[in-house]
Amino acid sequence: DVYLNKNIPNSTADMLRGILREEKDVENFVRAIDPYTLEFNLPKPFAPFLGILASPILPKHKLEKFVKEGTFMQAWNVNTNPEEIVGTGPYKLKRYIKGQLVEYEANPYYYRKDEGGKRLPYIKRRVAYIVQDPDTALLMFSTGKADYHGIRPTDLMTVVRLKEVSLFDLGPTPSTTFLVFNQNPQADIPKYKLRWFQNSQFRRAISMAIDRSGISLLVYNGLAQPLYGPITPANRPYYYEELFPEIPYDLKTARKLLEGLGFSDRNKDGWLEDPEGNTVEIILLTNAENKERQAIGNMIKEDLEKLGIKVIFNPIDFNALVRRLTTPPYQWEAVIIGLTGSLDPHFGRNVWHSSGTLHMWNPRQKTPATDWEREVDELFDRASSVLSREERIELYRQAYRIIAKEQPLIFLATPKSMVGARDKFENYFPTVWGQYEEEYMFFK
Repeated sequence: DVYLNKNIPNSTADMLRGILREEKDVENFVRAIDPYTLEFNLPKPFAPFLGILASPILPKHKLEKFVKEGTFMQAWNVNTNPEEIVGTGPYKLKRYIKGQLVEYEANPYYYRKDEGGKRLPYIKRRVAYIVQDPDTALLMFSTGKADYHGIRPTDLMTVVRLKEVSLFDLGPTPSTTFLVFNQNPQADIPKYKLRWFQNSQFRRAISMAIDRSGISLLVYNGLAQPLYGPITPANRPYYYEELFPEIPYDLKTARKLLEGLGFSDRNKDGWLEDPEGNTVEIILLTNAENKERQAIGNMIKEDLEKLGIKVIFNPIDFNALVRRLTTPPYQWEAVIIGLTGSLDPHFGRNVWHSSGTLHMWNPRQKTPATDWEREVDELFDRASSVLSREERIELYRQAYRIIAKEQPLIFLATPKSMVGARDKFENYFPTVWGQYEEEYMFFK
């Protein structure tokens, strides 16, 4: 009633859409055998299915009325009484102070117990602070108000000086940061700009004008490496060193590519014009709360202006940015933003498949707008329906190579993922994908 509801957009539906294409497939999809057993009937083999079953089980007694009324998307919000929010995890929500903190207490009905029969989790109370400014968050960690904290490369020297604190280098993050241009024909942007952005050679020229090594060094203190494709070294086994060809930082070649498309400074004012005489001017957005993205934006602005491209760089509130990206009239031209990555590539289907809600440069296409998007769609669909691990890996690699070649997203850099934690915990095992078995954590 929720995940397969056409009126409730969600990533689980995007992931299942590759297999449940006909109404009869949905109708026959699942049935209850007894109160604790479900039977799923899939119309064909579907390799990622068990992973998709990790989608949360939702409480019918709390949410059914909102589904029937068509108000599910507004059911739980920041003004909801915490007692109304019911889940199945190790903790339940006890208190929420808007813009300040969330307090959790152990769920007395949580199903997991340790080997001795003691109910998990061991730690019975947790507080998560909501802090917009990363410098303030670092100060809270440094002064002992917080017990563990994600460490930016710029925080490193501060953290290594702290006593009774351990620093965990988790390796390259699976998250990607990128520049994306709006290619959506329905978007509220000038049509001549749409033609620029839809041209793969224009995007390649922009990509060649970005100094990824400089970003890695100056923004991330050298604790990052250039990124040229949609996955990072954290995405084993799909990533390998030669998967994506390096895109050199080469302003001269980038300028030649643009000239080959008819861009030139016709009126000698220092800025390029397109073949129709329109000044090449781009409004670039990012979220104002992220200092790294702001620094990247300033570097990109400087490099593109060396090419003769005028850039108006405008950091805005994150929620306002997401609304522009994901909802009509899609009023944006270029954005620096990121994706968190996923263990199984199929869980990124809503980004890479042309029908996906997060196919952000041109979302929710009824039919693929380009031949290369059609090819990526076919590769993702095939990879989900074969059960051979080796075959799936190769199919996804083929799709990633196409994406890297076409540059719908211009990938920038992969920083290290680091966490600082006070030396007060046992069974604390952080990874780039989250904490391992965090229910078993306890205090020394």
